[in-house]
Amino acid sequence: MLIALQTINSYKWHLRYFGMGFRIEVAYKIPDSRSIVLKNKIKGFGFSGVEEVKIIDVYTIDDDFGIVEIEKIAGLLANPISQEFSINQPIVNGGFDWAVEIGFLPGVTDNIANTAQECIKDLLKKEIDRNLVFTSRLLLISGNFLENEIKEIAGNLANELIQRIHIKSKGEYVIDNGMDFIVPRVRLKEEPKVSIVNLNLGEEELANLGKSGIANEDGTRRGPLALDIESMKTIKDYFYVEGKMPTDIELESIAQTWSEHCKQMKTEQEEVL
Repeated sequence: MLIALQTINSYKWHLRYFGMGFRIEVAYKIPDSRSIVLKNKIKGFGFSGVEEVKIIDVYTIDDDFGIVEIEKIAGLLANPISQEFSINQPIVNGGFDWAVEIGFLPGVTDNIANTAQECIKDLLKKEIDRNLVFTSRLLLISGNFLENEIKEIAGNLANELIQRIHIKSKGEYVIDNGMDFIVPRVRLKEEPKVSIVNLNLGEEELANLGKSGIANEDGTRRGPLALDIESMKTIKDYFYVEGKMPTDIELESIAQTWSEHCKQMKTEQEEVL
């Protein structure tokens, strides 16, 4: 009954602040070996002042499931023997100095989230929209660190090419009632445009196109296609027979397919063209 009451109170908080969506935090009730490994890793970065690290697994769900459904989902994501969960409220309120959350950037494949979504689908026995679940990891770090030091620690722990970092001091964490509700979706500011690539070029210009890539309106290039002159001639001849010029998407797709390793070029050309 206590769990149900906590869920209902949390759900009201969710309606007030999140609008639509849930943040489920899962933490171990028993010693977590990952925390020990991570603590030693931080010490290896040269930060011997780290005292303790607590790891919390976070599942952000961008959907308006009902109270009963979201409680079932949270129960699915946590091991009832060794873990506990909270819904839309921080599972830990103190005992640390810095909160560092690391998750994937928009558009990056999140395999754990994909698996969790399939499990939710099986649990509820109904179809749900794709890309509703996003995962991240919250690290609660104890130690007398300055902000620039914690940023350096976070930078060493994350791959900033594919991951985002969100940092709060203990004070900010308490005032904000935990971390923020972040849905890392790709949001395009402009309508995607498809452009036509002119292949009626001389041999030198055609070779440059294959080497340097498609030209933008401002004269810059989008990046190498990695196609030699013979490949470009083959593509040019194909689209001549088709009676059209390729779009930038078509040309980039062909370049990507032909550049993959361990495949016969002839086979790839026949399949794509």
